[in-house]
Amino acid sequence: MFRNWNSCFSSVIFKFGLQRYIRGVQFSQDGGLAVVHEKWLTPRKTEVYWPPCKQQHDYDKLLKCGDEPKDHWQLFSISKLYFESDNFEVARKKIKKLEFTSDIQSDEDCSLLKRKRTAPLRFSHGSSTEDEYVNPKNSSNLKRPPRINLDSLDGEIPTSHQELSTLLLQIKEQNNQILAWIRSQSTVALVPRSLPEKFPVSFPLRNNSHVEELENYIALKENLDSLAVFLSSLGGRDVNNRVNVILHYVFDDRLASTYNFCGKRSNKTAIKDLHLRKAIIDSIKRVSTQTTEKEIDSTIKNWLKHAPERVKLSQRCSTSNLNDV
Repeated sequence: MFRNWNSCFSSVIFKFGLQRYIRGVQFSQDGGLAVVHEKWLTPRKTEVYWPPCKQQHDYDKLLKCGDEPKDHWQLFSISKLYFESDNFEVARKKIKKLEFTSDIQSDEDCSLLKRKRTAPLRFSHGSSTEDEYVNPKNSSNLKRPPRINLDSLDGEIPTSHQELSTLLLQIKEQNNQILAWIRSQSTVALVPRSLPEKFPVSFPLRNNSHVEELENYIALKENLDSLAVFLSSLGGRDVNNRVNVILHYVFDDRLASTYNFCGKRSNKTAIKDLHLRKAIIDSIKRVSTQTTEKEIDSTIKNWLKHAPERVKLSQRCSTSNLNDV
């Protein structure tokens, strides 16, 4: 009977504001925020007793009535004490505001810096006759992965050590075959990314005699492959840029202006019949295997088409520089 009278008296105190008994606190472990009763704080106010409530309304009832801490209540460390209040609704609004800002002053620091939003302690919802506290550090937001149904897997599963050993040997043999194939295809990595010492010409090519000399040299497949590997190392952002970089490295613009792709107009020389075109295509495909010859040829045509314009632009720049001098 005395306990009931004490609870009712605490309710009266709460209703008429005779005591500032609600405190806002921040927990040390996870930075969560909560409102607690003054009675639940330890004498040094560094820890707080927490009632094992499962429902929020049960916790609010204990807070309003100001029940004394029980032996089975858990003890949590706190890092900050914030406001005092004798109004439950006002306290709830203040703690909600603290989740988004740090404008409310604490006992430790009257000018808190703006901090990141932290989630408050949560209570699980459910119907149970026993109040159970759910500790956030022991809970997980991750769902348990589904169980694997072995019956749904394709193929037979080895059931003995002998079958498993046989299967592992087969996998090992397949891996060896795959590695051998990869090594046989990785010719780019095995060839130095530079031209041979006795390479017959120097780049960029400036006249047709240099082109003929190069054509005679790369008529041999091994020489053509060596040139393709070197050209593939020049780099570029994408296919078009790589082709342009190679052509700019190989041809002087004045010589390039005497070429087009098919050689049918303006008495220009056809590049499509040169071994050099094959070397350029091979160099691009070494880097980008999905690129087609049509895409590469299209970029070559466009680059040759604008060669006369680049020559004129270069002449204008040279003239302008001489005038400045």
